[in-house]
Parts: sequence; structure tokens; C-alpha cells
Amino acid sequence: MSLLDWCEAGLIQQHEPKKEEIENLLKMADEDLARCSLKRLLTDWKFIIAYTAALACANAALAASGYRTRNDRSPHENALDSLRFTIQLSDRRIAKLQHFRKKRHSAHYELAGSISMTVSDEMIAIARELRQNVGAWLAELYPGLIG
Repeated sequence: MSLLDWCEAGLIQQHEPKKEEIENLLKMADEDLARCSLKRLLTDWKFIIAYTAALACANAALAASGYRTRNDRSPHENALDSLRFTIQLSDRRIAKLQHFRKKRHSAHYELAGSISMTVSDEMIAIARELRQNVGAWLAELYPGLIG
């Protein structure tokens, strides 16, 4: 499988990457990572904000590769899964992100107070690592798309 295969299957669509778009996604991730570190936030919100930062990183890598998710086809799931093709993220790490995607949905829409401090801290660490990895990957392969 490849991103092209996914495109042909209708899971994602071709997209012309723009420097401003990539920079905005990375800026959103950076701002979210700063926000989720605020002490006054509830644990659930720290987790949700860190998840959003990770998702922005995944979307930046996907866009730089010339694709974007389709809103009608599991956009969060596909953006996170695409990390195996963009930055070659391990299946284990992607499985963890997918697990957290489901937890985020539950915490955001169904069950307040369901995220432990340990889980929140893990999501924050993964999002920070992902931001660093995507930034390095972009600098190496797509330097014209970042400042």
C-alpha cells in the first residue's frame, strides 16, 4: 500500500501543498502543545489539545506529500494512519495514536473525566515527538514548504 493506492481507493485526495498551509498547521501544533502544558487545564482538555497537535502534524506531513484527507472518509483515522507512509512512523506508534483517537472521541463527546493524568502526559509526549519528527522530515524532504 502507498498514499497513491489510498488515493485511488478514495480514502484521500490529491492536494497541491502550499508553504502557508504547512506553516499554519505546524504553528497550530506548536500553539496546542504550549496550551496543553498549562497547569490550570483539566486533564481531559490537555489530552484533547495534545491529540489535536498530533493531528495537525499528521495533516502537515500528508499535505506536504501532495494529499489530504476526505472529510467523508474517516479523516482523523486516515490522517494518523498516513504517518506510516509519510514519516514512516511505526505500526506500534500508529496503533497507540488510533487508540488515543478513540479515547479523545469518548472524552470529548461522551464521558467527561475519563482521561487519567498518565494517559494525558503520554499523549502530550507523543505529540511533542511527532512535531519534532515531522519538522525534521519536512526540513529534509520538503525544505521549501517550511520557514
